[in-house]
Order: sequence, then structure tokens, then C-alpha cells
Amino acid sequence: MTTSLVKCVEQLSKLVIEAGKRSESVAVVLETCEYCAYIKGPQGNLLAANSVYDRVFGNGRPVAGRSPEAFLDDSTLTISQASDQMIAGGCTLIVFDHVGNSATADGATRDGGGQSRIQYRTIKKSLQGLGIPGFACLGVTRVIGTLPPARNTRLGAAWKMFCSFPKRTQQLAVMLARGESQRVISKKLSISTRTLASQRAHVLQSLGVVNTHELSRLLVRVQDAGYEDLGL
Repeated sequence: MTTSLVKCVEQLSKLVIEAGKRSESVAVVLETCEYCAYIKGPQGNLLAANSVYDRVFGNGRPVAGRSPEAFLDDSTLTISQASDQMIAGGCTLIVFDHVGNSATADGATRDGGGQSRIQYRTIKKSLQGLGIPGFACLGVTRVIGTLPPARNTRLGAAWKMFCSFPKRTQQLAVMLARGESQRVISKKLSISTRTLASQRAHVLQSLGVVNTHELSRLLVRVQDAGYEDLGL
């Protein structure tokens, strides 16, 4: 399986390089791959991905242009970032197996206990120094198996905590995640800035984040995991 996947990456990389040098769409090239295929930039940002990747990791939504932190499961994100750093450090080809929770909502429960754990095999090939500015690596990931559902995931725990908040506290959390100013939030909820500061601190501490940027990222991931549309 690994040998065939390596050949797939080598063939795909040649097509990507040719398309990139001709300023043609690499997204079209990625669609020719039967597995999850994607291209990342130097900062780990997702520049392009095929529809298979969108289905497996993005819950069917297009993910190109988005930060992986916004949609990848924690376990998948950790290994993704570590392998990106290896590529940035000079590795030309990496092959590794990893496990992550499914991004799709079918079978998932609101406490995160119904998500399937998926076994993946990923190959990343460096595209640095090949004449395509902004391209860091090509990745191809294949699903190789399914494990029993994992329980007590971070997103599931965050969702349970969010649901335990009073309705107005939930509204406040979403407003903070949207980046609305304290003045606007105070006016909408008819609360003083002092009360707002206290509730803000409570929300951040309860959800295990240190600022509104992390709060926004967490709630977007909760939303993208299919728990509920929070309007983010």
C-alpha cells in the first residue's frame, strides 16, 4: 500500500509542478487523485485541496484557503503541524500513519462520543525550491481503517460546557467570537462593561481558552464538526 501511495505522490507532484510553472489551476490536478490530496504553503496554510479531502476532513465543505486549526481534529492537527515542520526543516519526503476523529457528523453525538476514529496513511513531499513560489508541500492521505469511537474529545467537552451556559452567556460567547466590541455587546445585552468583563472571563476560563481569538477558533471548530450552526 505504501509503495503505491508513494508512486501516486510522485506522479501527482510532477503534474502539480508542471501546472504551477504554467500558472494553471493545481486544484484541477488534485482532483485526478482518488485519495485526499492537498497543497500547503510555508506557514501550513491550505492552498488547495481536492473534493475527497473536503469530504473526509472538511465535513463536505471546501477547506482551501482556511487554516487547518479551524477544521482539523486535535489529534490530526498535531501530527499535521509536526510533519509540516519536518518539511520546513528540510525533509523531502515523509510517510507516516496516524489516527484522528472523523470530521463528518453522521453517527456523531452531541457529547462527542459517537465520532469514529479513522486510521490514515499520509505522505508529504516537499515542493520547496522547485520553482513554484508559495508552495511548501504536496500531501496525499489515504483512509486505511476505522477504530471504535473515541469519547470525551475536546470538542465534545467544549460543546457540553457551552450548552451549560445560560442563553445570554451563549449569546455573549458568540458575539465575542465574532469580534464584536465590548461597547456593542454591552448595548445589545443591556449589561455594564464591568458585568461583561466578568462574564467574558468566565466564558474563556470555562472553555479553556486564553483570549477571544482562541475562543473564535474553538467555536468555529465546534460548528464545523456539526454540533450546531453558531453563525460564525
